[in-house]
Amino acid sequence: MGFLVMPKNSADAREMEAVLGVYMSEGSWVSNARFIEKLRNKLGEPHQEPQAYTKKTQIPTYFGFTTFEDPDCDFIML
Repeated sequence: MGFLVMPKNSADAREMEAVLGVYMSEGSWVSNARFIEKLRNKLGEPHQEPQAYTKKTQIPTYFGFTTFEDPDCDFIML
């Protein structure tokens, strides 16, 4: 059996809970800008670059808890 390979990112439980909490509170799809704003407020780290917040979705997405959708495309990116 091979090794489990995960994205290079923090697997901090508090961050993962915050990411999933943002999606659950929205109850549906959330725009990237709104996601960043809500996660920034939830984590209380207002001085990070926007891409730092979207990187926090890598672990929940890797395990299938979240998916990404581009409204300009006809397919879902996993």
